[in-house]
Amino acid sequence: MAFSPHAPDAPGTPGPADGAPDAQQPPAPAELAGPGGFSGLGTRLRHLLDLLESEVASLYPALGLDGYRPRFSPFLRALDALGPSPVRDLARAVSVTHSAASQTVSRLVAHGLVEQRVGADARQRVVHLTDRARELLPVLAAEWAVVEAAAEEFEAELPYRLTDLIAAAEEALARRPLRARVVDAVDSVPEALRPHLKALRPGPPAPVTEGKDETGAAPSPMGTMTFDDPNR
Repeated sequence: MAFSPHAPDAPGTPGPADGAPDAQQPPAPAELAGPGGFSGLGTRLRHLLDLLESEVASLYPALGLDGYRPRFSPFLRALDALGPSPVRDLARAVSVTHSAASQTVSRLVAHGLVEQRVGADARQRVVHLTDRARELLPVLAAEWAVVEAAAEEFEAELPYRLTDLIAAAEEALARRPLRARVVDAVDSVPEALRPHLKALRPGPPAPVTEGKDETGAAPSPMGTMTFDDPNR
């Protein structure tokens, strides 16, 4: 949750109601960190994408596209250009993972915009546009064109074009994945934190003293923690 100037005071923090003058109040966390100071790169990229998608989605009701999502358009455009295609080919055409493509196709099926049929290979299902989707193609083409024109104007205001930066980032990660970069960066973090990162680097396991882990600390009563992806 982002820090807000309208959020309740943290417990123990003096505020005007406590009789303490404003000048004596400690700075709010957001003031110390600055905008986005507690967010990682991935969070900020997702936030930017959410901003862009929500603005585009706000156009759809006026175009008679209630319930339509921006992520649908690349798939419908690909199917219109390529013809019926398996999910694997759509994932490649749209530059997303097979899992992401499969999820979007499922949503398109639920919206009546595509259907899946058994292909020449009975083990493969092929995605087809429905008649309803074909009726929407002219509207979607017009919407795509005007949004692309607006995106060009938006990018012209930036110091660097987003499309160029994204392409450069993808190429850099193809040369050297982020996981490898993280492992190499272990030595750059404060020394006190490094014991917690030992598992990131391969090597022979250190001997474990009874009642202690390889860092010499007693095992945590919480055991190994797992975290669910909140975006799933």
